[in-house]
Amino acid sequence: MQTFDKKEHLCSHIQIQELMKNGHAFNVFPFRCVWLEIPKTDSFIQIAIAVPKKKLKFAHQRNLVRRRIRSLYRLNKELIINDIDQYHQTLLCLIVYNDSQVLSYETLQEKIFIVFERLHKQLFVNLSVKNDKKDE
Repeated sequence: MQTFDKKEHLCSHIQIQELMKNGHAFNVFPFRCVWLEIPKTDSFIQIAIAVPKKKLKFAHQRNLVRRRIRSLYRLNKELIINDIDQYHQTLLCLIVYNDSQVLSYETLQEKIFIVFERLHKQLFVNLSVKNDKKDE
């Protein structure tokens, strides 16, 4: 299950615009996470990773950070996927890196774990509230 398939990539401009317009957001330095749940599609989660050129000037630094975040996502996505599956929803997620220097893999690992835990909590609360409203 430690894969990052093409169907898990958030590529659709329409979905990204919807995510930016209607999504929920939170910050865990050095990340900003914007997420939105939508009706079930072919994937449980679709994720995009952004590293702004304004923060990291050199492409090799941006690529390094993106590779590290993708790797950490692959290893820790189990935290989120199980809940999404039981509610028959798809999660759109955008993770933006907001630091002006490249952090070590260990530091990024700690921070991305906090991001996923917080996303899991917010998602679980949001989905359970929606599910309760359907039952009424």
